[in-house]
Amino acid sequence: MASRNKGFAFPARTIVILIVIVAVVVLFSDRLFDTNDAGFIKIRQMPITGTMGVYTEPGMFGQWFGQVTEYKHAGTYNFGDDHTAEQARGSAVSEAIEVRFNDGGIARLAGNARFELPLIADELILIHSKFRSYQHITRSLVQPAVAEALILTASLMSAEESYSGRRAEFAQLAWDQVLHGVYITESEEFEFADQITGETKTKRIVHIKYNEDGTPVRKPNPLNEFSIRVSQFFLDKDFRYEEGVLQQISNQRDSMMKTVAAKAEAEKALQDKLTAQAQGQANVMTAKYEAEVVKERAVVEARKRKEVGETEASQRLEVARLDKEAASEYKQMQILRADGDAEYKRRVMAADGALAQKLEVWLEVNKRYAQAIENYQGNWVPTLVMGEGGKGSSMGAQDLINLLTAKTARELSLDLTMSKGGGQNP
Repeated sequence: MASRNKGFAFPARTIVILIVIVAVVVLFSDRLFDTNDAGFIKIRQMPITGTMGVYTEPGMFGQWFGQVTEYKHAGTYNFGDDHTAEQARGSAVSEAIEVRFNDGGIARLAGNARFELPLIADELILIHSKFRSYQHITRSLVQPAVAEALILTASLMSAEESYSGRRAEFAQLAWDQVLHGVYITESEEFEFADQITGETKTKRIVHIKYNEDGTPVRKPNPLNEFSIRVSQFFLDKDFRYEEGVLQQISNQRDSMMKTVAAKAEAEKALQDKLTAQAQGQANVMTAKYEAEVVKERAVVEARKRKEVGETEASQRLEVARLDKEAASEYKQMQILRADGDAEYKRRVMAADGALAQKLEVWLEVNKRYAQAIENYQGNWVPTLVMGEGGKGSSMGAQDLINLLTAKTARELSLDLTMSKGGGQNP
């Protein structure tokens, strides 16, 4: 009889079960465990119960044959990007968004919007139950929100305005609507005069409707409903306008420039006219003031001449007065001198009877008598003497001389007799 092995031994059936379990684990290991990478979110749905689990932190978790869907926490929606994106890891690419401006111009816009999913489990489960994939969120939620914002913004301005002065405003309006919801708008028609033809035209203008507090009236933002936040919005500055729009813009700009130039010329002509009028008035005023200046200068000169004349006349009067005073003083001096001389002569004559003068005259007279006698050529002795014995006769010349001497002495009141004392009698 054979002996039995008394050591421990696994039953054959147990070994088979273990082998099967190991084979199943090895075969289905990728369905038992999964790993979440940093920056991603994974949602697991159990196969039988349908229970959902959310994993936002990096690390390994049990999958237990459940269905795992991956979402990127932050992704970028690119529109109009020519480069290829990796769809599976969170990037999404679509064609450029076509918009129409209020003047009928069409353009295709490119850019991107960066958005972030919430990290709260209930909100992520709601998103997953509605969209089921990250690409579906991009196409069904983010893309329509961005497109609607761009399309409505384009309706608020013309293609020419978006091309020139309102490009930055376009991006700001679109970004505001992506964040908070698109605007509710109103439209109205108004008439205007065409700057080129002058014709009256009608245009419909779309403008934003505002609340009483001044804030824009908006549609609900679907991104806010799912707590999806747009953290960045970029709009390519290169608007791809439809063929013919750039030419239309160029024509409008040329027409506008011509209109502005014509207006500027008209304003310049008006300004030149006003300037000429002002210059003419200025010239008139200048001439008037110049005439006033000439007149005033003439008045000043006349006053000056008058003052000079008055001064000269006053000076002449003063000179005449001084001359008169000088003449008067000279007259008085001469009279006094004459009176003095007369008194002097009177006194001299009273003292000696003007003997010196009388002698001088007497001498002069006798000189003349002597000269006359000297120059006489006749006979001084008469040729015929009558009388007895010559008695009583005299010389005619001597008698004449004696007679004239006596006459002169008598006229000069001179006493030619000698006094006993040998002096002259007075």
